[in-house]
Amino acid sequence: MFPTDGQAADQQSKDEAECYSWAASNTGSDPFELQKESEQQQAKEQGAAQQQATAEQIGNFKKAFGVCLEAKDYMVKS
Repeated sequence: MFPTDGQAADQQSKDEAECYSWAASNTGSDPFELQKESEQQQAKEQGAAQQQATAEQIGNFKKAFGVCLEAKDYMVKS
């Protein structure tokens, strides 16, 4: 992610935090929580279906996060 409007580092951090919260709220997925859940599921040896669902949720979160940042004048590369 790169600022396209000359945003300062502290502004970029603020924008990232706002977009993280917005994306988590709008997708119902928080990557940090999903990672913890995934690790717990792996410990219980529950299958690939759960891992696939987690990957899809993270993908949806990343899309929402990127859309929010682009709206705040950042260039997002995946």
